[in-house]
Amino acid sequence: MKLVKFMALVAIALLVGCAAKPIVKGDSEAQKKIANFPKLGQQVHVVVGGLVHLHADYASRYTFQLTNPIAMGFALGKLHVSPQDALAESSLDGVKVFCTTRFVYIDPLAGPQATACFVPSSRGKFGKVKAAPGSYWFTKDLAPEVDYASVEVPQNELGKPLKRELVFDGAQDSTLLFSEKVYEVTLESPSKSRPVFAKVESIPAKISVNGVVINVVAFTANSLTYSVEKYFE
Repeated sequence: MKLVKFMALVAIALLVGCAAKPIVKGDSEAQKKIANFPKLGQQVHVVVGGLVHLHADYASRYTFQLTNPIAMGFALGKLHVSPQDALAESSLDGVKVFCTTRFVYIDPLAGPQATACFVPSSRGKFGKVKAAPGSYWFTKDLAPEVDYASVEVPQNELGKPLKRELVFDGAQDSTLLFSEKVYEVTLESPSKSRPVFAKVESIPAKISVNGVVINVVAFTANSLTYSVEKYFE
């Protein structure tokens, strides 16, 4: 029995590199994203803390992660995949899979030998896992199914932020108060935030706030009615 297992391991080792390769596809390919809020000329009403204008211009891709680690026997070895392992949406022989970027199949004699690809069974769940320690892709059912989540990875262009926001902070007498928020590293937390002030002499009025041109229709200490004529650049 030991001889048979050893011969099988040798056969797998000799065939390494012959299996079909997954190709990165779909959401894991970088895609350009441009978004503006509101539409030019659209009249909007906000209260204190409301978003006056958003401009986003960046490329991004998605990676995927298990929500819990798995350690399981697979073929003649083992699979070890942690929530820190990035999975890329890919195509393998025309089938949608999510593949690790590092070797997670561990051969008992040779150590880490191959990546693994998970096959989705439904939204947010994997029902099968595949790995090719040699020329053949082995497949194993996951019971129970394994949960996964997506993470957006933004990529900003040199010298340009991912997005900028203008937030209404209220008004005092004839002065409108805003906060400009700049996102340079992540889409969740601004890297910079600064107050901005604009004087309004009469209504209606056209004001420029750090390059954003706003038509002010009406305002109070706690609200602003306006439209945007020109976006952040």
